[in-house]
Amino acid sequence: LDKVNIKGLDLDFRWLPIKGLEFDGGLGITDSSIAKDSVTPGNAGHHTPKNVPFKLNLGAQYSQALTAGLVGTVRVDAEHRDKKYWHPDNAAVSPALDLLGLRVGVRDARDRWSVTLAARNLTNKRYYADYNSRAYSGLPYDVGSLATPRTYALEAKYRFE
Repeated sequence: LDKVNIKGLDLDFRWLPIKGLEFDGGLGITDSSIAKDSVTPGNAGHHTPKNVPFKLNLGAQYSQALTAGLVGTVRVDAEHRDKKYWHPDNAAVSPALDLLGLRVGVRDARDRWSVTLAARNLTNKRYYADYNSRAYSGLPYDVGSLATPRTYALEAKYRFE
């Protein structure tokens, strides 16, 4: 690509309406287009490769003392990704998708240790993390990798002082 035009906006927020309750999120907008492509002039005006024009993420977390020395936390995360344009010709496009995550944990009041159960891609959405068609991969076939399916994790943390 000889020339691209890129404009964007990234906004993030964090709101603590009451003790223990937190909302956070972000908005990302990318207006990215091919201005000139001397190899394939018909690509001018298309979205640039691997571009996602719009992303939105929202999270909510609640923490509450369980006992004098233990704090419990629940967190939910939601993410929306607009369609993704994989190549300069904009022929291969992944549809928009929504992802959910959940975390439930307990920690000591001084934050020296914690144990958390986490779930990612809770709805088990199948989508491509990367994709390159044969026209752009240089191989005689398309190449792609699927994103990680629903996963669960048990996380433990200890802070040595």
